[in-house]
Amino acid sequence: MARSLETTRALEALREMWRGQGLAGRALMSIGLAVLTIFLVWSAAGLVKGAFSSRPADPPVALKTETPSLPATSQPTMTVVDGPVTLSLEKGAPDPAGKLRKIAAGDLPDLQIGYSWFGILKEQSIDGFDGPPGWTAHFTWSRRPSSGANIDVFDTQAHAAAALEQVSGGPASLLLIPNPDGKTRYVAMDIAAPDGGTTYPMRCAFRIRSFYCSTIPAGVPAIVTVQVTIDTVTEGTSQAELDAKVAEMTGEMGKETDEVMRALAAQGLDGTRAVAR
Repeated sequence: MARSLETTRALEALREMWRGQGLAGRALMSIGLAVLTIFLVWSAAGLVKGAFSSRPADPPVALKTETPSLPATSQPTMTVVDGPVTLSLEKGAPDPAGKLRKIAAGDLPDLQIGYSWFGILKEQSIDGFDGPPGWTAHFTWSRRPSSGANIDVFDTQAHAAAALEQVSGGPASLLLIPNPDGKTRYVAMDIAAPDGGTTYPMRCAFRIRSFYCSTIPAGVPAIVTVQVTIDTVTEGTSQAELDAKVAEMTGEMGKETDEVMRALAAQGLDGTRAVAR
């Protein structure tokens, strides 16, 4: 109520001043009031703008979109172009000699599973050499300075198995594991892969700094002989030293044999090849 009374008195005073002025005075007062009004309006606009500009921005509104579910019979099918490749196996006639000849010529399959082929593969002539029955081809595979492999191919798995049985000092040992000085010692051993998931029944031979083991890959009419260059057991060692050396040798042989077998399997040596779908 007091504020209204003061406003009324101010307006009455302003009217009295207006009545007491001449034309020139009234013109000046009109101009002054106009300027004051413009200033007040401009100030009010600035205050409003500043209030809005200093106000924190509202957080973005998350738009929720829902895709209507379709009945099971009308759900769209999607083809993922960059999805994982599905591998499947196709079987053909086993031809290990032909497969190895292609590899020796540099023809490697594009698709290799887990292990790539490396090293130098060469076919050695067997003409004029009286080998085991059914023996058709002999390959040497130089993998690294400390290891290698021989692959002897037979016409049937029965002939390969019969030849492997002779790897204990018989005629086949001259082919698979040389024994020129009669000092090679032969023994049958089960060699385990590093992960322990696979065990290879092998015929093994010991020579100074050389450890050989032979086995037949599953489904392949061939004998694979793996060589590891390593110090073998010498005479006069204690039982503890002997056990440690045997563990070292079999561990190295298991690692090398497993890698050789996986590399051969990846090339489809048994007539089975992997194809991408």
